[in-house]
Amino acid sequence: MRTLPVIVAGALLALGVPLLPAEAQAPSPAPIVLADAAGAPAGESLPQLPTVEVAPRPVHTVPGYEPPPAAPVIFDDRGAGTTVPQLSERRAPPPMPVRRPTRTVSGVAELGELLSLSVGGHSLPLFGVRLPAIGDRCSAERNGAPRACTEMARAALATRLAAGGTVSCRIPPGQRDHRTAAICLDSRGVDLGGFLVGAGLALADRTQSYDYVGAEGVARSLRHGLWRFR
Repeated sequence: MRTLPVIVAGALLALGVPLLPAEAQAPSPAPIVLADAAGAPAGESLPQLPTVEVAPRPVHTVPGYEPPPAAPVIFDDRGAGTTVPQLSERRAPPPMPVRRPTRTVSGVAELGELLSLSVGGHSLPLFGVRLPAIGDRCSAERNGAPRACTEMARAALATRLAAGGTVSCRIPPGQRDHRTAAICLDSRGVDLGGFLVGAGLALADRTQSYDYVGAEGVARSLRHGLWRFR
């Protein structure tokens, strides 16, 4: 069993590899030197360094200038900070829209052109309603003879005004037409536009308002006025 190392050693000598003792092959560990906090070896004291006094730097103030206060920082749940802008940096709120006062006209009314009233010298078409087409026919009674809806609507409106009393009209804002329309109530508080639409003698004008769409639907379902012939 001892011939194997001899054979290996002979092979290494044949290849020209020198055989070194075990002490030369393993380097010895470097000695450990303890040092203090300043980096000097333990047991040795460092010389004292000279102390140099530095004069404070002069601060030159600008007359009339005050530094802005530091902006407060708000931290969220994740710890991220957000700087709150100063009042001078915040945007001013938009101005509130100016509401124009509602115009009202009241007095004794007379029948004007088409579906309009003449109140105190003002011609006020009824707001939110329009006349049916020329070819539409209406009938006040179920078995009555059909007549032109325009004629019947004006006759019903004139009968309502003939009852007497004052009429109060409210002019909705935002109208751009040269003829200002109004919502008018008779002396009993009945909306004249809603009265005509509910009787099937006029139609709801959706370009101005949707207030009379419900009354038009009721007149259609009950087949009042022009809805008997459509």
